[in-house]
Amino acid sequence: MIEKQIPITNEDIKELFNKQEALSKKLTKRSITLYKDENNLLPIKEGEKVLSLFPKLNIASLVDNVSNEQISLGKYFDCDEIIYNDEKEFENIVQKSKKYDKIVLATYNTNKDSFQTKLFNLLDKNKLI
Repeated sequence: MIEKQIPITNEDIKELFNKQEALSKKLTKRSITLYKDENNLLPIKEGEKVLSLFPKLNIASLVDNVSNEQISLGKYFDCDEIIYNDEKEFENIVQKSKKYDKIVLATYNTNKDSFQTKLFNLLDKNKLI
């Protein structure tokens, strides 16, 4: 017996996306990152030079939250920022990072072979948050 197929409309897709986006926001608000401060880098003290490294977010699908704006650490406190996109920038980033007291490295959907992990391996671990 063949069941009747029901077409999916644009409204159905929008409703599904809105539900996913609401769930994503709820999970984000309830999430935390646990950081083990082995080098006593926190709290960041007034007057310290801080570099924030943030990967450029490449939106590949609606699941990647295309409607969300990219907010980085520089919005919340005084630091210099570099938004990096690929390995071609790493040599320049490593050289620039030498003049900072602390480096905050943000990641997004990374794994052991990602370009973000490669950047982590190049940076001074005694400054890295």
